[in-house]
Amino acid sequence: MFIFLNYASKARIEAFVEYCRLQPSIVYLIKALGEWDYELNIEVADAAAFRSLMMDLTRRFADIVRDYYALPVAELCKFTGMPEGAEVALGIR
Repeated sequence: MFIFLNYASKARIEAFVEYCRLQPSIVYLIKALGEWDYELNIEVADAAAFRSLMMDLTRRFADIVRDYYALPVAELCKFTGMPEGAEVALGIR
């Protein structure tokens, strides 16, 4: 999730960061150097939970959140970095 902010006071930005920190579904928050101001990694069970979180965030911070852009990920695939069977050949398993 990319968050685009309007100009905001230091206190409002600190409140925004604290709100994000307290949300269990927001896994991490990054202050970005680019087109957007913050990047959030949000993990929720379904679209309804995501919508609820975003409605609450944009309601509480309507004065500073200009826009947001979501990049939905439906499934995370495990990547091991080793070819299948390599663990056995190397004696790891």
